Amino acid sequence: MKVLIFEPYGMRQGHFGVYLATIAHHLGTMGNDVTVLTEDGFDPKNWVEGDPAFKLITYTFEADYPAPINAALNALRRLSPTMDLAVWHATTLSAQCRFFLHKILELHARERFDAIQFFNCEPLTLMTFMQQHEAARALPLAITIHNADFDPGFYRSNPIKGWYKSRQRRAYEWIMRNGGRFANVHGESHKARNSEHCRIAPQKVVITPYGADVATDAVSKHEARAKLNLPAELPLILSFGMVRPEKGLDDLLAVLPDVKSTFGLMIAGKGMKNTEALIAEARSRVEQSGSKASIFPYLGYIPDEEVTLYFSAADAVVLPYKPIYRTGAGPFSIATAYGKPILASDVAEMGLLIRKHGNGLAFSAGSRTALREMIDGFLSLPEDEATAMGERSLELAHAHSWKNMARVLDESYRKFMSA
Repeated sequence: MKVLIFEPYGMRQGHFGVYLATIAHHLGTMGNDVTVLTEDGFDPKNWVEGDPAFKLITYTFEADYPAPINAALNALRRLSPTMDLAVWHATTLSAQCRFFLHKILELHARERFDAIQFFNCEPLTLMTFMQQHEAARALPLAITIHNADFDPGFYRSNPIKGWYKSRQRRAYEWIMRNGGRFANVHGESHKARNSEHCRIAPQKVVITPYGADVATDAVSKHEARAKLNLPAELPLILSFGMVRPEKGLDDLLAVLPDVKSTFGLMIAGKGMKNTEALIAEARSRVEQSGSKASIFPYLGYIPDEEVTLYFSAADAVVLPYKPIYRTGAGPFSIATAYGKPILASDVAEMGLLIRKHGNGLAFSAGSRTALREMIDGFLSLPEDEATAMGERSLELAHAHSWKNMARVLDESYRKFMSA
């Protein structure tokens, strides 16, 4: 099949590059004629060994808003991190999508693709574009919904984001009624939430578990800790990824004075403005309480080639996300790739996977008491039980490999695009 994959954020920090390059490459190795459309500067060789099995088309995009609109957006962006995600991100992505949608129509008129996969697109923009362009309604569209968070009661404390998500929901519903062939989500809980709060026919929603390949670049725990200047024998738990309010680092730091076990907490990832202050306050409270916890912060963007050090050094990975968190978790998949036990809140797909596969412990999201008990519970486990959790993480990584994720998409293209 001729497949076009669109991702406006191929160069953005985070999961975007590996997600795009790896899935596109595997689809290409399955015999598909794959073309990737993304922003300029994207280099698949950062994630794919050898020659990628797809063609690459890139464009340079720069949002050019009138000065009053820029001023208003900057004012909104300063209000809160939540406002930043709900308004600034959506506005920029919307402008990028308009730019790329015109390119997609031009490409499709020339190439006649059998499937066009959107890994990212602002649905409000896509709906408006499809309403304005009859040719867009005939595109063989498949859409990835990363954030199946359409419950209107979930955003009572943030009415602007609640309004935005309700508009998004209606846009997705319209798109899937007017040309969209199928939507893929990253787990059973995401599909269930879609069925409950978004009127997309369940048979048009495909589960593609978030990908992970067993790590081939892991180093010994001793070597990793030496390079990171970490204690060789101290039990270490890793909190990894960009710090955001919904990821619960504040809850994790708050329970440290009450943890009874001796251990170290590694914090690796780009922080927010107040992250250093939160860590300093936590250290002070730990010292005053006589707790045996230590904190090892590595704040800043972690390059792909350094990720292995942090996961190789850790005995477990902790994901204390808050109840509002609804999307997939990249660090969860990376932890399985390195065979690490996972300590996670019971949100999104994480608790479900842990209960199903036994590769860690889950706690009630938002409960600091439960979080503290989970940490103490893990640190008191016999070594063989913790090792078995790590082995089950590796088994999960094998089952949820990028290749298997691409295979599900390939089967879905053949099923839905030919119907």
